[in-house]
Amino acid sequence: MCEKCGKLGHLRHHPGSVSYTGVWCDYHYRLLTTFHYKTVTGCTLRLMVAVAGLIGWAVWRVWHAW
Repeated sequence: MCEKCGKLGHLRHHPGSVSYTGVWCDYHYRLLTTFHYKTVTGCTLRLMVAVAGLIGWAVWRVWHAW
């Protein structure tokens, strides 16, 4: 049974650098691998959001400085 929603799930290792094995359904495991900060894709997404925020802030500062 999935730890999040109670559906039938599979025993899987945590996708990040954590020594934890849990039971997740396919949906929650995909969410975990995509958005958790200790996975490669999660770090990439957070880094892209941070860089986009910095670029947006810099553009806003330049635009309002004129």
